[in-house]
Amino acid sequence: MARIITLHPADQVRGRHSEGDAHDGSSPPAGVAKPVLLVNMPFAYLFRPALTLTLLKGLLLERHIPAQLLYSNLHFAELIGPELYFDLSTETPDKFTFAAEWLFSGALFEQSASDQERYVNEILRSTSVPEALIRGVIGARPKVAAFLDGCLQQVLAMRPAAVVFTTALQQQFPALALAKRIKAASPSTLIALAGVDWEGAMAAEVVRRFSFVDAGIAGEPEMVVPDLIQRYFAGRRFDHLQGVSTPGNVDQKA
Repeated sequence: MARIITLHPADQVRGRHSEGDAHDGSSPPAGVAKPVLLVNMPFAYLFRPALTLTLLKGLLLERHIPAQLLYSNLHFAELIGPELYFDLSTETPDKFTFAAEWLFSGALFEQSASDQERYVNEILRSTSVPEALIRGVIGARPKVAAFLDGCLQQVLAMRPAAVVFTTALQQQFPALALAKRIKAASPSTLIALAGVDWEGAMAAEVVRRFSFVDAGIAGEPEMVVPDLIQRYFAGRRFDHLQGVSTPGNVDQKA
């Protein structure tokens, strides 16, 4: 199963506040737990913590919003093997094939067997990627659906009110693939994707093309996500926040 990280110094914040604490009107009411799940999808680095999500967890807990961090990338590395995962997550420009994204593309778009063959023959085999890696990628693709289904069941069991994904290091398609499943199974769950590589038109275009994304955040997530979540829980609008694209404002950014 994917790893759930619950230990954080800010975890103790909730225990130091009573139900009589004052709120500013945008915080969740005292005693009402509306958990947020922060998901680290493939292909985040294996040997580094998810610093952005760790910061977000602390910032949310400071606002009395329960938050958990889910390292789904570790589970996928176990499924396909850490060596293959490491190779895909550290591609160099001379071998850049987007194989990590391609593994999850079938979970987002309809693809025929010929589509898959064309990618392998025209992209993978057109680079200096060794044949052993190509065989590994082909063998890993059938494992994606079961991985996503397992992640979905884990997320649903936790019953989060909001799920936040980071979108860096070829996490785009893996995050979108799981987000699609979550929204289909739990339409009321807020889906937000955030990352520094979503500057410019990227965030708006993703929201425009994938209707299950409620918020696409360009820039540093820790500067925006806590306010967005707090406003969402209070029933207040958040589409005016800096760098936030939503289905309601995306056409204004065309």
